[in-house]
Amino acid sequence: MSQLKMILKISIIFVLAVFFLTGCQSMEVNSKNDLAPVKKGEKWGYINKTGELVIELQFEKARNFQENLVAVKMGEKYGYINQEGEIVIELQFDSASPFSDGLANVNKNGKSYFINKKGEIISDAQLDEVFIFGEVLSSVEIDGKWGYINTEGEIVIKPQFDKVGYFGEYKIL
Repeated sequence: MSQLKMILKISIIFVLAVFFLTGCQSMEVNSKNDLAPVKKGEKWGYINKTGELVIELQFEKARNFQENLVAVKMGEKYGYINQEGEIVIELQFDSASPFSDGLANVNKNGKSYFINKKGEIISDAQLDEVFIFGEVLSSVEIDGKWGYINTEGEIVIKPQFDKVGYFGEYKIL
């Protein structure tokens, strides 16, 4: 049973790594945001559609903007900037996902959380792991058991299961 759990965790890490690397290396301009990440030397920044560098090359990692914010890494921590290059959510996370439907999954000190666009944690529950968001519920692991939270961060199905799936269509956060 623990071998299956390890395989599941490795699979999730692999999918997230592919998702992250694809986003970082893409030169395609996001037409909604009009900015694209670019790397020169060891640093990332952002250009507009004319090729002008509008956010200086300063980040260790960068992605495409989603919902007008983007997770960036400076030093050892991730935070979020807006399209003007202003840090709007402090650099404090060990990892950070893109925003989707107003929420992002972040990891800090070995625990996963969902935050809103103000950087507020939407759930008091410290999650050992977050898997996927289904239509309105996300499967979460707390103390070795799986359950579900809603987009408000409320536990709606108490963690009590050894394994869970997802409801409806899903997306990786």
